[in-house]
Amino acid sequence: MATRIVFLCTVLWTSCAFADDAAPFYASASLDGTHVKNRLNQPEMVSSPTVGAFRMGYLLNPYVGVEGEGILGLADSSVAICNGGSCSSAQSRVNSQWGAMVRFQLPLSRWVPYLRIGGAQLRVETSSSSQQLDLRQSMPGLVFGAGLGVHIDHQRQIFLDVEHLKSTSGSIDVFGLGYSQSFSFADGY
Repeated sequence: MATRIVFLCTVLWTSCAFADDAAPFYASASLDGTHVKNRLNQPEMVSSPTVGAFRMGYLLNPYVGVEGEGILGLADSSVAICNGGSCSSAQSRVNSQWGAMVRFQLPLSRWVPYLRIGGAQLRVETSSSSQQLDLRQSMPGLVFGAGLGVHIDHQRQIFLDVEHLKSTSGSIDVFGLGYSQSFSFADGY
C-alpha cells in the first residue's frame, strides 16, 4: 500500500514539474468519518470506519479543475453479522479508495463552494474470528460530492465536504474536514 502512495505522489509531482509555471496546483488532506453499506451479505452490513483522504489537483481556470484522490483507512468499525437468529461481531475497514474527479467551483471572495464528480475504486475488508469471516471486496463506482472552502489567506484554505460513492455492491458516504494548500512552481512552492 505504501508503495502505491509513493508511486502516485511521484507521478503527480513529476507531471506538475513539467507543467506551466503559473499553474494553480493544490494539495489537500482531510480527516473523514464514513458510513459504509455493504450489500454483498444478507442482511446488508453497515459500518462507520474512520479514514484519511488526500487530493492533488490542478485548476484549469478559476471555475474548473481536475484532481486525483486517495483515501486510506485509519480505524476499524464494529459491525454485527446476523445469520439465522445468532449474531456475532465483526470488524469493517476501508482499505483504500482511489479516484479521479472533475471539480467545479465558484470563488466568492473568501468562500469557495464546489461540486465534484468522477469515478473511484473502493476496497473494503470485513473480518470476524468467531465466524471465520474474511471478506475483501472491491467496489468501483460513480463518485459525487460537494463542499465549502474558506480561505485563510491567498494560498491556504480550510474546507468541509461530503462525498458519495455508489456501486452495485454497496456505497460509502464520506464527511470530511480538511486543509488545502495552493502552490505554483513560479512561487517556489
